[in-house]
Amino acid sequence: MKRVIKFRAISYRTCDFVFGSLVEDKEEFFILSDGEKFHVVKESIDQFTGMIDGYGVEIYESDVLRRIGKGTNEYFVYFDNGLFLLQNQFGRWGTLEKYFEICISFDLKAEVIGNFYETPELCEHALPNQS
Repeated sequence: MKRVIKFRAISYRTCDFVFGSLVEDKEEFFILSDGEKFHVVKESIDQFTGMIDGYGVEIYESDVLRRIGKGTNEYFVYFDNGLFLLQNQFGRWGTLEKYFEICISFDLKAEVIGNFYETPELCEHALPNQS
């Protein structure tokens, strides 16, 4: 099975996420989407993980996940050394794939409840205390 490679980033023009192919041109970054080229904020570029949540929402780097209807732990999605990983307030949790394996084995589902850019307050709960 092939994984879809696509990205999202915040457009300078629309100030919203745009989704599509990532292009770098002389230290500037663009997302190509539906025949349009969007100049995007470099720091907001996130890759699609290839997974969707329990409501059919695509999961990207910098998203915050929670189990549907259970638990209070939020998990921050990030990419490191070729893996999509999860981190919560206690530190690195493990891979996104392992999280979904556990959810499936207990008949649970995960949902995207926000992301680093639009709901940064959620990241306070999903990331370890930095003090």
